[in-house]
Amino acid sequence: RYMNDERLFDELVDEAKSFGSSYSAIGGNAPVMAMRFSREGCDVLLAAKMTRSLKLMIPEGIQVVGGEVQRDDVHLILEYKYGEPWGPYTSSRANRYILHNDANNPTISSLEDFDKLLLDFQPDLFVVSGLQMMDNYPFEEGNYFLQPM
Repeated sequence: RYMNDERLFDELVDEAKSFGSSYSAIGGNAPVMAMRFSREGCDVLLAAKMTRSLKLMIPEGIQVVGGEVQRDDVHLILEYKYGEPWGPYTSSRANRYILHNDANNPTISSLEDFDKLLLDFQPDLFVVSGLQMMDNYPFEEGNYFLQPM
């Protein structure tokens, strides 16, 4: 779910980092699939905007297009197992809740850079992921950024 308040989101990220169970990893469907395809020997073109430090974590063999940003797109994931206690409550099923303040993925902001390289890249497989990031994003009415897709 998209959280519009950037300041509050950053405070939640800082608080989450203080928990012993907190950890960071390269995530999101696209980079995870890209890394897997690369391990299997595929040439990969990944459309994503990343900070310089995050891009350094991407394995060689994955070509990243989309430009650089100053702030990582952090996604907070609250995950719990079946039967896990949380205060006075006990979970009746396993679940996860993902919270983000990411404006790059919902607006597919790396699409133009990706499109410029796609014809020369000539992929055997084309995968689109992350469309769930559009859920409850506050798009401006009449914004037709998806038409080029």
